[in-house]
Amino acid sequence: MVLVDKWYTKHPEWFERSFVEIELQYDGWTPLVDEVLDAAEKTMAEHPQASFRVDQIKQKLGGLRI
Repeated sequence: MVLVDKWYTKHPEWFERSFVEIELQYDGWTPLVDEVLDAAEKTMAEHPQASFRVDQIKQKLGGLRI
């Protein structure tokens, strides 16, 4: 959860009913998660009528799934 805490604080509406399964031991994913959510933030700013929600963030089979 620590991985996305700043995003929860900044955009709580994105994480309603989310499933986040990444713990502190996966800090290596932090830059990638930040990059994806930063891109989503920029896209949402350009398209205010659009909606966005994160359903799940997890590591599986050596990959990051968002």
